Amino acid sequence: MEGQYHFKFDDLQVYQKAIDFGEFVNKQVETFQSHKIYKLSSQFIRAADSIAFNIAEGSGSTDMIFRRYLKMACHLSHEYVAASTKA
Repeated sequence: MEGQYHFKFDDLQVYQKAIDFGEFVNKQVETFQSHKIYKLSSQFIRAADSIAFNIAEGSGSTDMIFRRYLKMACHLSHEYVAASTKA
């Protein structure tokens, strides 16, 4: 299915970096000690993946709405940082 469709967010560098970050987080979660896996892994993955999801979702809207989604993505990065202090 890759390459069939082209979306506006595909060209955004911030979206590509968010995708890369999500993949990085998934790899890092695999290195967690067993007791931390259940507590934090889903939180890490959800926060990291939601950054890209918000960018993609907002890109199809007006500039004002897109800015709102970018702010949500920024807030999710803060959530990720807060969760990382618990790791």
